Amino acid sequence: MKLGIIGLTYSGKTTLFEAVTGAHGAAVEHAMGPHSAAIHVPDDRLDALAARCSPKKVTRANIEFMDVQAAAAAQNRSAAVAALMEMREADGLVHVVRFFEWPSAPPHPKGSLDPKRDAADMEAELILADLELVERRIERLEKAVVKPTPEQEHQRRELALMRRLKEGLDQGRRIEAMDLSPDESQMLSSFQFLSRKPQLHVLNVHEDRME
Repeated sequence: MKLGIIGLTYSGKTTLFEAVTGAHGAAVEHAMGPHSAAIHVPDDRLDALAARCSPKKVTRANIEFMDVQAAAAAQNRSAAVAALMEMREADGLVHVVRFFEWPSAPPHPKGSLDPKRDAADMEAELILADLELVERRIERLEKAVVKPTPEQEHQRRELALMRRLKEGLDQGRRIEAMDLSPDESQMLSSFQFLSRKPQLHVLNVHEDRME
């Protein structure tokens, strides 16, 4: 399983990545893409079975975490979208939202703490990234459907679906929240839309507020 850690600038997502994976400095793989590191999933049941059966090999479940550049830190719209594109291969997203402040911490880029606003801003980034992908797909399909090919009918159905997705994304709706039939869901399975992925929100608070 792959989980992508996302968040706005100074939200603490890289700190969370390092805390969860134990990856620091040279231990973190970083080659023109996201930081990534994998951890074994602890499982006492597996340990008990291994101790009893003494197998030649024990294969544990792994979770790979990915951490990309914060969306708001990107210098332009294209860079922000490109950073989020790295998360398309993730099975789910961990969205870190800042709710901490102390003198030594970097100031919030927007000048104030507002987790609800920041969560909405990050969500808008995901939707915009998906909208760009949908618009490119529509452009290709509009050219393809005029040609009489065996795939023409399928392309017409996909074009109609993409236009419906565009309408919803333009309204700020997640693809996950749109009413899709099983056939439509299958049609979208290869696109890896960000706003269709399961998402876990993590509120990053100061230790003094952990009660």
